[in-house]
Amino acid sequence: MRLKSVWLYCLVFLFALILFVYLLFPEQEFAQSLSHTLTNQDAGIRVRIDKIKLALLPPGLKFINTAIVLDNGTKITPQSIKIFLNPMSLFKRQKKIRFQSALYGGAITGSLIVDQFHPLEMSVPVLVVSQVQVREFKLNTDMGVINLTCQLNGNYAEIDSKNNTPKGHGTIRMHTVLAHFKNPLFTALNLPVIDFSDIKLNFTHHQKTVHIDDGKATGPMMTINFKGTINIDSPARESRLDLVATVWPESEYFTKLTALAGPGIGTKAKNQDNTGISFNINGTLKSPGIDP
Repeated sequence: MRLKSVWLYCLVFLFALILFVYLLFPEQEFAQSLSHTLTNQDAGIRVRIDKIKLALLPPGLKFINTAIVLDNGTKITPQSIKIFLNPMSLFKRQKKIRFQSALYGGAITGSLIVDQFHPLEMSVPVLVVSQVQVREFKLNTDMGVINLTCQLNGNYAEIDSKNNTPKGHGTIRMHTVLAHFKNPLFTALNLPVIDFSDIKLNFTHHQKTVHIDDGKATGPMMTINFKGTINIDSPARESRLDLVATVWPESEYFTKLTALAGPGIGTKAKNQDNTGISFNINGTLKSPGIDP
């Protein structure tokens, strides 16, 4: 009988403790602190979180009114973000955290490995992006401003993380892609919008290098194959591009392209055979450029 009383008191104490933590959890203060920390990690990104609330079942955290603003003015506003700590890693240095987010009609799910003593040095063992509807995402390039619309899918998984050097592979796929160009060349070509039915690329990631193996964009106007590397830098928008692309334009646009394109690409276009028109893509993620 006495043992039952002890268990009863323990349960009451545990319930009171959980209720106390839940009611007095500093929702706004924690959100402001995390927003400030994440913003300071990358000068090209501003993060704002209004509140972070405790979730009881399953135990975790819910982010309320989150906004991510890029330096080009693009604003990303997830409908919801939730994270959950794996109880098995609670007393380990490496904490495993699951996360899920509803974003623009789709979802992003995955997991993080966070070091207890260096919480901002994290790895992403698993990431899945499903049916996210991208609308008017702005890219500033040497060819002018491009507004991108598509349905985004993708996945990533680490295959080796020995010696603290994660290595992984993944796939990115975009469906019904519309690229709106603000550029005199594309206006003269009567191509204010270039559409691709499908863009797919496979990649591997090791340390600070992403290697694209076999990227391909397919559409009614042209087909593009591309491959190469992206050297990751901080902030991420300064990451360097070293890609090679080959374009096969449809005949309707081929004549206009040879007449209106710059001397480098125009010459290559006139000499095109079954190998297509090749060029390099360099610069940074923030400002990519084309080098004939």
